[in-house]
Amino acid sequence: MSIKTLVIIPTYNEAMRIEQTLKELVAVAHTISDEYELSILHVDDNSPDGTAKLAKELQLANFFQLIRPGKGGLGP
Repeated sequence: MSIKTLVIIPTYNEAMRIEQTLKELVAVAHTISDEYELSILHVDDNSPDGTAKLAKELQLANFFQLIRPGKGGLGP
């Protein structure tokens, strides 16, 4: 039986950090167990610095994106 986990990453102007963050998250998941099934939901507040595009270009397995039409903050 696999361990299923969804990690939600909200971002706004994180182009300088998003690639490292996602790669480290995937690496940690693989070191925990071979049966660990990680899904990532990236929620971007329409970052003008291209954060969403950079994250999508990594082509990670079980990676999903929600790009909001404008900056709404972490609460909404």
